[in-house]
Amino acid sequence: MAGEGKFMYIRSQMCDKVLTVQDGTMAPGQPVGCAPASGDDHQFWYEDRIKGVIRSKADTNFVLEIQDDTLVINEYNPDEYNQKYHCTNNLVKHSEDGNCLDIAGCDDSDFARICTWEEHGADNQLWQFDHQPPAYCYIISRVDGKV
Repeated sequence: MAGEGKFMYIRSQMCDKVLTVQDGTMAPGQPVGCAPASGDDHQFWYEDRIKGVIRSKADTNFVLEIQDDTLVINEYNPDEYNQKYHCTNNLVKHSEDGNCLDIAGCDDSDFARICTWEEHGADNQLWQFDHQPPAYCYIISRVDGKV
């Protein structure tokens, strides 16, 4: 079975690092920066197109949010303007104002600040969405062992 899974790395085209919740700590206001891919759940994301947010695999109650001009995670709030992001054409864009996630100052160090900025298309705004293969399982009846 092949195909594209729900979860993805959001990988910077500037530095080849992926969006990562700092220290893997799922807490309101925890910074999100770029770090080398390790396969941990706090590095995987999915685009919730119904709610218009990008959710963390580590805890789907947490979404990307800009807070004080810095990318963080926070608990989903349907009325929070700063949580409304979508992935399109190698950009992570705010759904209303059109600003894009931007690695501030083109800093390629781990956990450099990510902010939003007007779209200009430079490498510090370009992202690759690396979807992971889907996971499958069997559900087996305890009564008769049938799948």
